[in-house]
Amino acid sequence: MAAAAANRVIVYGGRGALGSACVQHFKSNGWWVASIDIVANPEAHANVLVKLCESFPEQAGQVTGDVGQLLGDLKVDAILCVAGGWAGGNCSSTEVYKSSDLMWKQSVWTSTISSHLAALHLKPGGLLTLTGAKACLGATPGMVGYGIVYTVCCSVVCHVIRMKLCVCRPLQVWWGTALCTLCAVCCVAPCRYGGVRHCVHCVL
Repeated sequence: MAAAAANRVIVYGGRGALGSACVQHFKSNGWWVASIDIVANPEAHANVLVKLCESFPEQAGQVTGDVGQLLGDLKVDAILCVAGGWAGGNCSSTEVYKSSDLMWKQSVWTSTISSHLAALHLKPGGLLTLTGAKACLGATPGMVGYGIVYTVCCSVVCHVIRMKLCVCRPLQVWWGTALCTLCAVCCVAPCRYGGVRHCVHCVL
């Protein structure tokens, strides 16, 4: 069960380079931090381990259920979805289907699950952040799968905002809630690209 700390945050992708930095930052500032990832982050106060599978409903149900068990009736102040990755390849590549499928699972699945978790567990006035990419605001012919999924991630935010502003079917949690997407210009993980220093430049 989550501790009754003053501030609580969930970091989806909390074991990656960007996610680990988020976990460290919030923990060092006195927040209770939960990480959702396929590998546990030992610095987080709690971990929800994602079971890899080919079914989105199955994975989403598993994560949603485990987070519900962890939090109980407690609410969180922020949900940061920083899960994702990079895959190149144009339409003539023999790997275009594989890379597109991987990117979809890493980014669209996690953004959708994070949005649902926010509807269930985010405090009114809290923050939901999804990660996109500035490159996907334009054409990405050399990285088709990457461009597709991060364009969709930006669209998820737009649809959630429309739901937030809908007077016909308002959700109480969304009033006063901040929603944004980080459009990274450069996000390099040293564990993936050996010898390259970690560099993040984001545009809101």
